[in-house]
Amino acid sequence: MAAAIVAMERVVVLIGRCTIYEQLYLSGNDMPDIAENATENLRGAMVALYTAILQTLSRLMMIFQGMSYYAYLCQWATNKSLGKTNILKPPDATLAELKAMEQPESNVDLAASAVDKCCEKKSHPKPTIILIIGVELMHG
Repeated sequence: MAAAIVAMERVVVLIGRCTIYEQLYLSGNDMPDIAENATENLRGAMVALYTAILQTLSRLMMIFQGMSYYAYLCQWATNKSLGKTNILKPPDATLAELKAMEQPESNVDLAASAVDKCCEKKSHPKPTIILIIGVELMHG
């Protein structure tokens, strides 16, 4: 259960980052023409990441619905009484969910970096966002 909560936290961070990328690179028409291919690559990479996130969320819902807090406490108590020290080790399934988001996340980061470089090449002002706005987007 703890691993599922960690996975949910990772999903929240990724969605926040994608929201910022959308605000920076995809929401306006002020991008230079040279960045057109890069922004399309970013869009595609974000769709793939959002797909991985949705798949992860659907699997995590099954984990959360399948194990009540009471069942988690019973499992924790059993492991503790058996002297197991790695009682909070994430189950393999949850690790697989986190791993499934790694490549799409990396692709989004690379695509966002490419858009950023295109903006620098044309001496076009880089898109900026005030840190406070970014924090507000992250915390709702």
